[in-house]
Amino acid sequence: MRGLRDAVARIDVALARLEERVAHLPGKGFIVSALMTTIGLMTAVIVLADKIKVLVGVAH
Repeated sequence: MRGLRDAVARIDVALARLEERVAHLPGKGFIVSALMTTIGLMTAVIVLADKIKVLVGVAH
């Protein structure tokens, strides 16, 4: 019986550590908004590539 109690106590400590580590992860909303922003910026660069080349002076 004591072994079972010790195992449950270890599991309880491990679960508390896991909850603390997970609490610091970014939320789903942040991940989605960051992904959408990145996709939007990449799309803008692709669509406006010719204009960017002219502004930088690479295109002739």
